[in-house]
Amino acid sequence: MRRSSGGRRGARSPARELAKAEAAARRTQLEDLLAWHITGTEIFEISTAARTQVFGQVRWFPRWRRYSFFPYPDQVFESSCLRDIADFCERETRERRSMRRKAREAYALAIEQDKLLSQAGAKK
Repeated sequence: MRRSSGGRRGARSPARELAKAEAAARRTQLEDLLAWHITGTEIFEISTAARTQVFGQVRWFPRWRRYSFFPYPDQVFESSCLRDIADFCERETRERRSMRRKAREAYALAIEQDKLLSQAGAKK
């Protein structure tokens, strides 16, 4: 018969758990950075006013073509808080669409000016 060492088999030390949590946080930050570079959109942290607790992120969700809220696990929200987050998502979506519309208009204007300049150069 074998004697038990007193601990659970495969028990994890607090230092190992901390290292694992830090690695997961770095991975999340890297994913966020990559998401921003790929989409070119903002990523917002949703937290308390004193920034003592972070509840989740608001970021661009391409399939829905709008900003969406991605809550962190084990978070509970009440209706007015959810309403504020929804209003923020809608406001940021409108602003992004407005900026993209302005960028498209500026691009079209630049193309038109380029055509006019090339036509003027061809006439000379």
